Amino acid sequence: MKKLYKAALLAALGLTSVTAAQASTTDVLLGFSDAAGPSAAQNDYVIDLGAASQFTTSASLNLSSSVNWTTFGTAFSADASALNNVTAAALQSTGTDPATVFLSGSVLGTNPSRSVFNGLNNQIQNGLLAFGITPISSGQWSSVMLANIQTYGESPSVQASSGLITETLWESTQTFSGANGTAWVDVGTFNINLNTDSLSFNGAAVPAPEPSTCALFGGAGIMVLFFRNKFRRIQA
Repeated sequence: MKKLYKAALLAALGLTSVTAAQASTTDVLLGFSDAAGPSAAQNDYVIDLGAASQFTTSASLNLSSSVNWTTFGTAFSADASALNNVTAAALQSTGTDPATVFLSGSVLGTNPSRSVFNGLNNQIQNGLLAFGITPISSGQWSSVMLANIQTYGESPSVQASSGLITETLWESTQTFSGANGTAWVDVGTFNINLNTDSLSFNGAAVPAPEPSTCALFGGAGIMVLFFRNKFRRIQA
């Protein structure tokens, strides 16, 4: 009865209860938030994508089944412009010292200082612990955790455009306790399509050969064919 009362109260207040289904603090969390502002329903939806160890530069992951798309639709149905107002952010930290931090969004490839790195690690860990233990009220994903992360100069959220979200997952580590973080490394890219209910992660691709390199190999191949044909004519 108390649960029904709580649900009714949340509904009356226009809030959505958010859980991370016993999320582990070693897991990467992906959170969706309504970015439309106070005039729209400030709903959040947070999902557990699994262990951070699976997100590597060589990974190719179909994560669509990680999302309950019905719940997603319910959370943001109050906003008619949800396909352009919803933002997504992914994050994880080890919480240990020395630590590793994963962060999505528009992150610069510079070395985070010791204070910045430790601040990010602490903010992310506190958020992961909170989401893993208790339901979180609507708005807390964006207004508490993400706002705190932004104070360290990082912007982990990317806003949807016509239902499409593409964002990079970055990684920084400490080589020893209390050290600066290493330069942010591009681990790969999340591709989210809210129109087709799909979510995937593709590790950072190996750079394609430069056009000049391709031309060099092509020229070498032509030379090989030329001399091989010439050799055959001499033998004939």
